[in-house]
Amino acid sequence: AGEGAAGEGGESGGVDESNPAYWGLRVRDILAFWQSIKEELEEYCSTHEATGAWGSTEFCHLCREDPCPCDHAAVPFRPRASVAKSKRRKLRGDTHFVASRYIKRMTKESR
Repeated sequence: AGEGAAGEGGESGGVDESNPAYWGLRVRDILAFWQSIKEELEEYCSTHEATGAWGSTEFCHLCREDPCPCDHAAVPFRPRASVAKSKRRKLRGDTHFVASRYIKRMTKESR
């Protein structure tokens, strides 16, 4: 007797849906999320660069425009001209970027 694994039902009558371990994503959800951020993400990345290692105190986004019209979503930023060209790199819209810019904000807003 006891709780069954996800999908087994068990004597408890199913899984605890309030437990994030049992939440899932469908491919269509991920695709819809991507479609909702794609245009803005590409625009933001095309108007910014980065410096410093991800998570380091030196990490920040470098704005190509000064003043920058973008919402930086709590990510440190400064004008691109303030950093030597050799220390700049292309800003990629990777998993770290998406999590910090979109997922964290959406999570906070849903609380």
